[in-house]
Amino acid sequence: MSDADEVRTVLAVTDLGPAGALAIAVAARRAQLAGAALVVVHAIPPQALVRPLFPHWGIDDPVRQAELPVRVRDAVVTQVATAAPEIAPAEVLVESGGGAEVALAIAERCGADLIVVGPTPATGVDAERVVRHAHTPVLIAREGPRRGPIVACTDFSDPALPAVAAAAREARRTGEPLLLAHALEPMPATMIEFAPPVPTTTRHELERRREADRRLAMAAQAHRTDAAPVVVEGPVVGALLAEVERRAARLLVIGTVGRTGITRFLLGSTAEALVRAAPCTTLVVRLDRRRGRA
Repeated sequence: MSDADEVRTVLAVTDLGPAGALAIAVAARRAQLAGAALVVVHAIPPQALVRPLFPHWGIDDPVRQAELPVRVRDAVVTQVATAAPEIAPAEVLVESGGGAEVALAIAERCGADLIVVGPTPATGVDAERVVRHAHTPVLIAREGPRRGPIVACTDFSDPALPAVAAAAREARRTGEPLLLAHALEPMPATMIEFAPPVPTTTRHELERRREADRRLAMAAQAHRTDAAPVVVEGPVVGALLAEVERRAARLLVIGTVGRTGITRFLLGSTAEALVRAAPCTTLVVRLDRRRGRA
């Protein structure tokens, strides 16, 4: 997404639990700020249509089968009215199937510009699966600070470009401070074994840090933001998450490649680990290889 892009439709995915209520509330705020339509979707698991103790009810009683989606839709409408009383959704959609699959299919049908979902452990929807296969940015809504810094992670590769761009837009929109974070991994043991004496190794580490600071400053300049550079040291996932928590960040932004989901970021599976374990709301955006931008 570029600065000129508009968010026209925000899709919130709910499992009718607390995580779903949070996803609706976050999606509603985003839709309201952007003047976008809000669509709320719930997936009825296929097994819910068959009663374990009375399986014939799900097969021989079409009335019960017809009533269930209606009752579930009423429950979703009630949850929306409670979680986001300030905005009425354009649509409330209830379909049978897996949560991620239903969400992805509806996102394609309605042309969603943003999908908002709760984290996988707290909801019946596989948020990581949504992230892997969505063709649009995905926001994983979590309880956390209502205000605070925005942290964009970058490894200086192309897949990280949309993270910096999206984070810069968010910071301009909210007026919150922006931090551009990069992790310096420890040198591999094989390199340490043949490393020069300590003074040279120390000088090398200082040079790595200076180079990281320089590239972070260049990224901030390219996106017209006064973002503060943050260089952390240690295993990538742990170091970045510790910094996000230490800064009490409101939002973590990471990038992925193309339309096939998380294929490579930092150390390959690092993005998935960040999505899974982040202590705050996380925005995942992807680079469109065809257009060379997010």
